[in-house]
Amino acid sequence: MLKDDKIYEEYKIDFELRFKSRDELRKQTVNKFLSEKGGYWKEGKKHVTRYRYYVETLKGGRKIYLLRPTFL
Repeated sequence: MLKDDKIYEEYKIDFELRFKSRDELRKQTVNKFLSEKGGYWKEGKKHVTRYRYYVETLKGGRKIYLLRPTFL
C-alpha cells in the first residue's frame, strides 16, 4: 500500500425525510450529517468514510440517494 492510498469505509443508510416545513427538513438533514463518523488515520493509513442515504424509492424500484461526501 502506498502512502497516498486510502481505505474506504462505506455506509448505506435508509433515511426517511419527514417534515412539516423546509426549516424542519433542513434541520433533520444537517443533524443527520453531523452524526457521521469522520475520516481518520490508523497505523499510517487514511480511512475515508462515505455515506449513501437512501431517501426515496421510485415505483420501478430504483432509489434516490444523497451521497456524502459530495462533489462540487
